[in-house]
Amino acid sequence: MIKTMRGLTRVTCAAVLVTSVVGCRAADTVCAAVPNLAVRLHAKDGRTGSAINSPIVSATIIGESAPPEVIVGEPGDSSLVRIFGNAGQYEVTVKKTGYTDLVQRVSVTATGSCLTDNTVDLDVVMTPTQ
Repeated sequence: MIKTMRGLTRVTCAAVLVTSVVGCRAADTVCAAVPNLAVRLHAKDGRTGSAINSPIVSATIIGESAPPEVIVGEPGDSSLVRIFGNAGQYEVTVKKTGYTDLVQRVSVTATGSCLTDNTVDLDVVMTPTQ
């Protein structure tokens, strides 16, 4: 049986040991209880096409009270933004001084017995204000 509570997906298996770290083991399926990479975002300048480093990004999952985790940048690529959460309709806001704010909605779906998110690659083009 699969239940969704507060943005987290719980897989319940009959007569099987369930732990919060490992998840649930049913036959050969093991479901980890960790958030999935839902959205991978890159922001680009609308005039030059160059990457916009360290954009300010916020996200909500429509209908969920808890926001997804947003991580901006990683070693070697400060323009990459990763958003972790469950499947659903996301509203993503991207801001950067010198650019018009951008709001975009994307739909993240899930597949498989563990409901693994299908990561959405979101390339946004920001318009300079001057």
